[in-house]
Order: sequence, then structure tokens, then C-alpha cells
Amino acid sequence: MIPTGPVSLKPLVKPESPSEPLQDRSAQTLPKRYYLGVDPGAYGGWSLVDGQLNLIAVGHLPRIEKATTSLKVDGALLQSQWLMINDCYTIAHAFVEAVNSRPRQAGAFQFGVNTGTIHGLCYGLGIPLTLVGPTAWKGFAKIKRYDDDSKRDVKSEARQRCMTWFPDQAHLFRRNMDDAVAEATLIALYGVSKLRGR
Repeated sequence: MIPTGPVSLKPLVKPESPSEPLQDRSAQTLPKRYYLGVDPGAYGGWSLVDGQLNLIAVGHLPRIEKATTSLKVDGALLQSQWLMINDCYTIAHAFVEAVNSRPRQAGAFQFGVNTGTIHGLCYGLGIPLTLVGPTAWKGFAKIKRYDDDSKRDVKSEARQRCMTWFPDQAHLFRRNMDDAVAEATLIALYGVSKLRGR
């Protein structure tokens, strides 16, 4: 969604337990700046938070869909969305998941192109970019993958974590297709927590 105003939440910090909501500790907050988290890929998403870890907006990456090709991120439409966001909330930094495709994985080339589109937009808009490994942000959110867990189980856990931490915005993460915006939110929260030295 394109933001029309900030979501009203208390200043937040990482909880001690995944089942606990984020707690109010205003003294440990950053100046009023905005941070973008991105889960790249054709089914990816983005999330905008501020230095107090308030959730500002989330969205899915727009796609160009063609029956004969892999799904492709619509770079022009995404640029217009991020330009609009940047006009409302100047983005101080972007945290993008560092991903690698497996050899011979279907759509690996297009996946790389999509990821490059995200990086290029950040550089073109003058937004500093930091890559975040999956292990790092999942560790922050205390998401663990057990032997009997599927990839879908892990993605569902990301949505559950966001619904717990942002109960007033739980509707943003309820659908299975919202796993990407949930992961993007956790990536953004991890990035800000590192800036705050936590």
C-alpha cells in the first residue's frame, strides 16, 4: 500500500521472546528517519519502518506477468511507488535480503535480474544499501527451521511473528501471499536494530 500517513504505534524494540509484543523503550530510539526492508524476487515485498520501529507501510513488489517467461519485477512501477514514498518519508537506508539461487534452479536468471532491479533502484534513488543474510534476520526474529519444517512453515512463522509484534496491523500479514511483506518487515527491523547497536 502507498502510505498516506504513519501507522500509530508506540516506539518499539526487539522482545525477549517471539511470543511477546515489542516493548516501549523510547530512550533507545534513533532520530526520526525511515528505513526500507526488501525481500527480493518476483513474489517479494517491501516494508517501511522508522527509527522507533514503528511500521509505516508495506507492499508487494509489482510484477510483469507473461505466460511464456518467468515472473519479472516491474521496475518502472516500483520506482514510481518508492519515489512517492520517498517524497513523504525520506528513506535513510535500505536493507535487502542477500540471496543466492541454486545451480540450474528454474528462473534463476530472472531472479538475479529482479534482485539487480531492486539494487539499481536503491542506488538510483540515492538510498544507501546493506545486504542482510537470511540467517541474520531470522536469528533476530528467533525463527528456526527444524528438520520437519517446510519452507512454507518458516514463511508462515514470519507472518505470525509480525502479527504478534504488530497486533493493530495484523491484517497486513494474514494471507499466505503476505509472507514476503512479513519477511521484508523483519529484515527492516533487524537492520534498524543493528543501527541501534542491539
